[in-house]
Amino acid sequence: MNTSILTQCIFIPAAAAEVFRALTDSTEHSRFTGADSVIDPREGGKFSYFVGLVSGVFEEFVELSRMVQSLHDTEWPEGHNARVEQTLEDYLDGKYTRVKVREVGIPDNHLETVIAGWSDYWSKLAHYLRERRVAVVNRFVEQYKNQHDWDCVDEFIATDCKIHIPIPGLPQGREGMRVNGRAVCAAFPDVSVTREFIATEGDIVLERAHANATHEGELLGIPPTGRAVRWSELHAYRVTDGMISEVWSEPDLMGIMVQIGALDMANP
Repeated sequence: MNTSILTQCIFIPAAAAEVFRALTDSTEHSRFTGADSVIDPREGGKFSYFVGLVSGVFEEFVELSRMVQSLHDTEWPEGHNARVEQTLEDYLDGKYTRVKVREVGIPDNHLETVIAGWSDYWSKLAHYLRERRVAVVNRFVEQYKNQHDWDCVDEFIATDCKIHIPIPGLPQGREGMRVNGRAVCAAFPDVSVTREFIATEGDIVLERAHANATHEGELLGIPPTGRAVRWSELHAYRVTDGMISEVWSEPDLMGIMVQIGALDMANP
């Protein structure tokens, strides 16, 4: 039987630790592939993917960085295994993972199927990780902004989260997000936010939204006016291993000031 060698280099928009866990945890692997997987992640441990259609054993297993598998596909001749090497490393400071794959011993008449299978595999993994990051941001926005639940920062915000919000003296980390939320709601107790669109790039989730509120509290020394206010917001969230690790926020402060009468655009 003639066999072929396949080599690939793939970039996945997540840190290597997150990607490695998705590849070696039974639950996560089942979720992103959409088929039952059973994985014993250790040297000598067995694995079974796609309800047993692909199975084998880990010949080498280096936590978070490398695994070598002896792998059999039920479509191949009985007793024939390929050797699959996968190495993972952080790329661009962990914003991406570079995965190198080398599969030796693919039956020639199955090469095209294997190539297509790997392509689908990596696409599903990237989509799964993207949707998981988006889900974190969705839940955070709903609880933090629309339910005014400041304590949700303990669930969604990393303890060392970096915050880039134009409020002088704002603390970093979870406390900074609590202070920011309370400050906004002190001025606009009924604020509600509606998303216009969301986009992702690497480990960043970008959100544009608009807010509706009533100016019922002091804002930067300006007494309440009772005016209805609407403004746009642009936020970017870095999501690392299921937690928001960095936040950038750009609300339309000038628009707010004009609407509450603190700034007269006709007579600047």
